[in-house]
Amino acid sequence: MTLPRPHAKMGIMKISLSRCAASLGVVIGLSGLASAADPATQSNPIPPRFSAGSGQTAPPPAAPPPASSPNVNPATLPNPADASGFVYNRQRIKRTVPMDLTASLEARWDRLYTIGYGETRRTVYLDWDDNYLYIAAESAAPETVRVDLDARGDSWFRGADNIAIIVAPPVREGDVPLVTAQRWDTLQNKQRPVWAESPIPVGAIRVVQGRTAAGTYATLLAIGGTEAAGLKLRPGADFGIRVEGGASSELPGDTAALPTRAMLPAVLTTSQSVREGGVSVRVGVSPGQIVTGEGVRTSLEIKNEGGSPVRIARLFLRGSQGTQAHMDAATYTGMTLKPGETVKREFPSTVAGGAGYGTMVVAGGAELENGGSSVAALASFDRVEPYSVSLSVDGKAVASGAGGKRTVLVTLSSLSKQRAEGTVTLHLPAAWKLENAERRRRVGMPRAGLTEGIYYRLLIPATAAPGEYPLRADLQAGGRTYTASASVIVTRAVAAP
Repeated sequence: MTLPRPHAKMGIMKISLSRCAASLGVVIGLSGLASAADPATQSNPIPPRFSAGSGQTAPPPAAPPPASSPNVNPATLPNPADASGFVYNRQRIKRTVPMDLTASLEARWDRLYTIGYGETRRTVYLDWDDNYLYIAAESAAPETVRVDLDARGDSWFRGADNIAIIVAPPVREGDVPLVTAQRWDTLQNKQRPVWAESPIPVGAIRVVQGRTAAGTYATLLAIGGTEAAGLKLRPGADFGIRVEGGASSELPGDTAALPTRAMLPAVLTTSQSVREGGVSVRVGVSPGQIVTGEGVRTSLEIKNEGGSPVRIARLFLRGSQGTQAHMDAATYTGMTLKPGETVKREFPSTVAGGAGYGTMVVAGGAELENGGSSVAALASFDRVEPYSVSLSVDGKAVASGAGGKRTVLVTLSSLSKQRAEGTVTLHLPAAWKLENAERRRRVGMPRAGLTEGIYYRLLIPATAAPGEYPLRADLQAGGRTYTASASVIVTRAVAAP
């Protein structure tokens, strides 16, 4: 497959990785756009199959073609440091992906790029949602993986927002991978940067590493707490990323040593529009947030931006990748679009109750008659818990031996349009009581978008020893249990002078 040529100002980056640019960590290239890939649909005849694109590459041949071949896809050249460039999609769609090696990465994650052939082939995936930045590295054999993040996107050699995360395979089978995180700090000494403690703790990084169902070896990372380093997970946030494998993943012994590969700029988005063959495609989805039992309205807009008529075989709207099995799908008959002509379609879709929570993606596009290629755009929405609960305690610490009263507030929140009742249960330390209230009570859930507070008067016994005493509130609503916690501090009494 030949990737489309880049088009200016459209989101796809062609990265030049000459030795000079790579050694300085500089990205040189042009922007453009290719059709978004959705491999999970390739086994379904209707709607039409999605084309590979957005930095995705067709499986490489058994042996690499000679470098002089005019048809070599630069995205699959064996050594990116020697390649003229490769194409990838700078825009990263919001999508919650499974941290599961038994699920196909190709069908559930969005590919960033593939380089190399055979035993040297490595594929990197990149997704995100409100809680995590998801990164996966897939190779033929076990290897150490290093992920460099330039959290503010201001280059690896500026500031203290540069994080290196290294995941090494376990020494013995059954052990957990070894994970380290460090900060590349250029503020302490601009002439000679130093490695320092990472603002993202290792405990905020979820790691799964091992063999996939396809027989490859993969390292999956869900990196939380990125805002501590300067990367807020929201649309429009831009950052730099570099993923190394094998010996190149090790931190240099000389702290001033330069990285050998360029950082790839990336930007977070909730929609990816595409353009190919003179056809531009946009997909919309509303509302942007739903709960169990609610559906969405999807829309598709296709415009012929070329100078010649374009024959379209079919139009389609459906769920993307892992979302595909949980949403309705629609196909529409083809047409011929005149230059400058635009066609729009809308389709309401239900979302299955077993879809799970997180960010889901809708895909829509067209199958073109000239060669049967397809172009597809993406848009994401969030499926969230319908209810939530929080717990807070008013007042300062209580002195041991004195006892006291404190106000406890349980706050109920709802995003569901359905009327519902629930049960709130307050769990207290032994011998602690409430004033004129039961620990368990029935409640009516507030309307969608609203909150409701329940106040309790907590009686703290004078016999409570110094320490921290946990409280817990359980909300049972809609067949699920939601939990919140807080604590009361009892301090040691100070003797009067």
